[in-house]
Amino acid sequence: MTNTAVGAETDHKTTLKVKQKDIIRFDEGILGFPNSHSYILIPHEPGSPFAWLQSVDEDNLAFLLINPAIVKPDYVVKLPQEVTKDLKLTDVSDGLVLAIVVVPEDPRKMRMNLRAPVVINTRERLGRQVVLEDTSLEIRYPILSEEEQAKQY
Repeated sequence: MTNTAVGAETDHKTTLKVKQKDIIRFDEGILGFPNSHSYILIPHEPGSPFAWLQSVDEDNLAFLLINPAIVKPDYVVKLPQEVTKDLKLTDVSDGLVLAIVVVPEDPRKMRMNLRAPVVINTRERLGRQVVLEDTSLEIRYPILSEEEQAKQY
C-alpha cells in the first residue's frame, strides 16, 4: 500500500487529505451501503468517546461510532470464524470493535447497535459490519442512563 494522498470531502464540506495507508477497506460495505468500500476513522473531537467512519467513496456518508465497552463494560463479541478469517484477525490486539450510534432529535436518547458492530483489523486495515446471531444483544441500546436522559441541558 502506498502513501498516496486522496481527497475526501466530509458532510461539513471539509476536504480531508487521506493517505492510502489510512484507508480501511470494507469489502462488503456497511449494511444498506454496499457500494461504499473505503473509509477512514476520524476522532470526533479531543476527549470525546465518539469517532466518525467517513466514506472515501461517498463524500456525504459517515457513521458515528463509539466503543460499546465504554457504555456497557460487559459487552463481549463472539465473532464467527469466517469473519476472523476474512478480516485476517490472528491477534486479538489487532481487533477494534465499535458500535454505530444513532442520534435522534433529542440527543439524550441516542442509541447504539450492539447486535451489528463494526469490526476493524487495525493492522491489515480491513473492516466489516457483523450481524451477530446473539438475539439478546440490543439494536437500540441507550448510551445515556435514564438518569442522564432525564437531565435538562
